[in-house]
Amino acid sequence: LASEAKKAKLASEVKKKTKLTSEASKERRRERRRRRKQKLRAIKMANGGAMIGKPVVLSTESSVLNDDVSSCDGDIDDGSPTACFMTDLVEALHSGSISGHAEAMSMFRRLAKDDKTMAGILAAEALEGVPTGPLHAGDTKALDLFMQQLFDVDTIRLPHDFLNEDAQGESTSVADGGIRDDEVEMMIAESMAADKASCSDTFPLYTVLDDDDESTVKELPLFAVNIVDHEDPASLHSAASARRTRRWHGPEGWKRAIEAFFEQLEKMKVLKMVPYSVFTDAQRNHGPDKVPNPKRMVQIFVEKANAIGKFTRRKFRMVYADVATPGSAEPVAPPEFTYSPVVASASQRMMAQLTVQLEGATSKQTDLAGAYYHGTPIPVDEEGGRRLFAHIPSGLEEFGYNRYINGVEHLWEVVGNCPGRVDAGKIWGDCYCNFLLEQGLTQSIVDRRIYYQKDVHGKVMVVGVYVDDTWVVSQSPELSAKLEAAWLDRFDTAADVDATEGDFCGFHMERLDKDTVTMSGDKLINRLEERLKPFPRPATMTTLYPMAEDALAKIRAPPSEKNPLMSTSLQYAARGIIGLGGFLSVNARPDALFSFVALSQQVGQNFTKNVWFAVQRWARYLVDTRHLKMTFRRDKLNRYHMAVDSSVGNAGEGKSFGGYAFGFPSSAPIDYRVISARQVSDSSASNELYVGSLALKAVLGHRMLLKELGQLSEGPTPFEMDAQAVLSGTTSEKVARDMRFMAARYHMLRLGEYDGVIAKAKVASDELRADILTKPLTGTKFIDMRRRILGLDQGAV
Repeated sequence: LASEAKKAKLASEVKKKTKLTSEASKERRRERRRRRKQKLRAIKMANGGAMIGKPVVLSTESSVLNDDVSSCDGDIDDGSPTACFMTDLVEALHSGSISGHAEAMSMFRRLAKDDKTMAGILAAEALEGVPTGPLHAGDTKALDLFMQQLFDVDTIRLPHDFLNEDAQGESTSVADGGIRDDEVEMMIAESMAADKASCSDTFPLYTVLDDDDESTVKELPLFAVNIVDHEDPASLHSAASARRTRRWHGPEGWKRAIEAFFEQLEKMKVLKMVPYSVFTDAQRNHGPDKVPNPKRMVQIFVEKANAIGKFTRRKFRMVYADVATPGSAEPVAPPEFTYSPVVASASQRMMAQLTVQLEGATSKQTDLAGAYYHGTPIPVDEEGGRRLFAHIPSGLEEFGYNRYINGVEHLWEVVGNCPGRVDAGKIWGDCYCNFLLEQGLTQSIVDRRIYYQKDVHGKVMVVGVYVDDTWVVSQSPELSAKLEAAWLDRFDTAADVDATEGDFCGFHMERLDKDTVTMSGDKLINRLEERLKPFPRPATMTTLYPMAEDALAKIRAPPSEKNPLMSTSLQYAARGIIGLGGFLSVNARPDALFSFVALSQQVGQNFTKNVWFAVQRWARYLVDTRHLKMTFRRDKLNRYHMAVDSSVGNAGEGKSFGGYAFGFPSSAPIDYRVISARQVSDSSASNELYVGSLALKAVLGHRMLLKELGQLSEGPTPFEMDAQAVLSGTTSEKVARDMRFMAARYHMLRLGEYDGVIAKAKVASDELRADILTKPLTGTKFIDMRRRILGLDQGAV
């Protein structure tokens, strides 16, 4: 009896749990249906009471554009995103002021926090992962995502003139404040004439009263309502969103850029439209490892500028989203099939030096448009090979690409190389490397993205490659002409020379005369200046030097009441500033490199008020000194020098900073580095010995490369130091027991001198230009060292 009772009780509990589970499942389904309905209501409300894609009339009916706003205060009080709230939000967003933008962001956050309907849920999802606290770029991206999801279009951007409501609550026509700009009117007319067939099918038509004659009406497509004067290309996500800008038509418009892109794709045979069944058959035959599920094609709009910040052209491209779904086991290509080498930054500066060092040399920078569409992927049957498919985006019908043909869904098969593939860089790199080798060039052993060739007279041509950027420095007109002809024949396109003249990897080279060339990064400085705009310059800040003399102690100081930790949003901004300014410092501004290294160590682990102030000061120093450029000069002796220096105990925890600079004494260095020693140093000599061993390795590499190019002068490389203990230690036959771990480094320098690679030289600290790479300098010493490290003229400031 007890057993039966136990069984009955157990059965009752199971039944009860099953019922609860069933009820919970039903409740979840009801919640999903409720969400869908609320989303549809929100879309209808924002679209004047009609669904997207249906013709609507904005007259006297209540809508988001002509609601009563006399009592609107931006609050969520009725359980749904009211028309007046959305109107206030859009008005604030497009007020054109910083305060209005901040107000819109604040309203958006309140929507996510207080509203429990579909709009609030979507807002909360969009803000997921965005740090709280002060507003920053993450809020703008979240709002953009929210607008896309809620209104089912790319980005809602309603001009302020269209938000017209009567103060007494009586609905008025949109035309009361309609489009009054004649240029906009003409653009709309051109757009409607060019796209008349597609407008009525793709966009809702708003009927408004004519401004000049209220007895007539005009039909304007949705993209006309959303026209803005200054469209940020980063906000464009599809052809439909680009169509709603003023830059759609014309020879430099987005439409022509898209057409040019697809013309190139057709020529390169990168994509092939196939029925969906082709993918399913391929996956069945090869498995999901070799044939992953179809991915998105991300549309990217870019306004290209050269290295001095001047607009050159608009470009459109699509990127294959070749990434695994987070948390899934979906495979991608292994690392050995994705690596693609690029020319080292030191080799770039060597190219600049060779421009003036090689007698009669010419310099030319080119950019191959669509480089990542060249090359042949590995066949699916071989190791590392895959067969890829992509969904066809909507909105490309006018360009001949329909996702559904006769009711059958089609995909793009990625049959060629394509940006976004994890192996795209490797495919293009191998393709271009093989092309250069076929032309008779030799690949450098030291830098695998440096190629060279010599003619019968011993004249040399050197080629540096950074992805699709090519820099040719040549003494031989015949060799460079042969290479250019082969380029045109192989890639069937002219190199983009005019737009990239003097530019390489984001930096601008300017030849002042036959013996002098400068290197600068104005475009990067412009971007850095833009990042600093939201943050007013503190009144106490000076930018004569990148870092104050006592800055190292201040930035390492722990958080306190006077030196609190800053918000995560400011930390996010600081990381962006550090990354951009760091790239500039590493490549073209050695005078600011030490500050970059020191600040980078603190931003992630000790982001205090002092650190934030120091980051701004360093970045503003770069902006305020944009006129300073690395200057490379011809050296008659053709003798490179290596300068080595270090400090002691200034890197925290007993560690020390060190640095070296390699180049001609009267020219900017072709190689420079700031070193933060990993181990504790008990003296300046021990740290300088450590830095010296690294500098010796750099000297060996550069001498090997110069020898390959036939530019290595006879004799050892002068090895300049100010630590007498190191200079004397390499000549000693004995090593003290407590210095036995330094013996190997002493021997390296001693062997380098014995083999004729280096010649050690004692140089005073005030004349050793590596000194600026080891500590924060100020005053006249900083000005003098900056002149030496940048290769500036005597007296330059």
